[in-house]
This record gives sequence, C-alpha cells and structure tokens, in this order.
Amino acid sequence: MQVNVGSRHKDMWKNFSIKLGKTGACSFSSPSSLLRTKNTQSGFSLIELMVSVGIVAILASVAIPSYISFTRNGSVSEALATLMNLSTRMEKRFVDVGNYGNDGCGITQATTSNYAFSCELDGINYTWTATSVSDGGDYVYTINQDGVRATTKFEGSTATDNCWVLNNSGGCY
Repeated sequence: MQVNVGSRHKDMWKNFSIKLGKTGACSFSSPSSLLRTKNTQSGFSLIELMVSVGIVAILASVAIPSYISFTRNGSVSEALATLMNLSTRMEKRFVDVGNYGNDGCGITQATTSNYAFSCELDGINYTWTATSVSDGGDYVYTINQDGVRATTKFEGSTATDNCWVLNNSGGCY
C-alpha cells in the first residue's frame, strides 16, 4: 500500500511517500534534496590556498630568471649591432674623407637605453666601446679599426676574449 501526501504543497511534497509492507512495517522515502543539508560556506580552504601559492612560487622561480636572461640577451644584441653599425660608419667616413676624424670620432655617437658608447681616436686608429648602463657596467664590449672584437668585462669579471662573449658557457660572436 502506498500513501501519497501533500496535496496542498504539491511541488514540495511531490515525491514524498510512505509505504506499508505486508508485515506492517513502514518505509519512508523522500526526495534526496530534502534530506541533504546545504553547505552555505564558499571559498578556498587553507590547504588549497597553500598549494596554489606553492605552484605559483615554483613557476616564478623558473620564469623570472628566464625573463631576466632574455632581456639581458636582447640588450647585448642591441649593443653589438650598434657597435657594428658605428664601425661601418667609421670605415665609410675613412673612405669618403681619408681619415676617421679630427674631433672625437667624426660621427654622431649612438645611444641606447642600456648601453653607453664611447670612442677613442689616435690618428688612424679608433676603438669603440659599449659599456652597460642598466646592469651596473657589468658588460663592456669593444671593436677597433681592424674589426677586432673584444669583451673586456663580462658579468663583473675581467675577460680577455678576442670575441664578443654572449653567455657564461663562453659562446662568442
């Protein structure tokens, strides 16, 4: 036998029923949504928050050094390209005028946001120097009238390489 209850509140009691068995035992059934209590709390637990912070910290420990390395390599490339351009302009001046210059190096000095450029001239010899400004002078590159490239300072230590050192493993350009 099955008794359905709830004619007044049809929607609320729609699936509520009482069943009487042959032995007189009574079973009760209702929608599961009425039996469950609602959890009104929302947000993150402390463990979830700490796991998230840990993941962000691990990603940052990898990403930040990589970003610094990429920006440094970009500024070094800019400086070396500018040195090559200055050397080419000096050689062009020598072909056009017959000397590298009498006042300074005879061409307009280049400027970049990360490097300062200077020129030393002694008659028929010149040396262009690029010194890093943003890294506290830790990088110094030179080129002379013969096209000889040199790194005189790399990451704060004195270098004697007759090439432009690009990284710690000794890669040269």
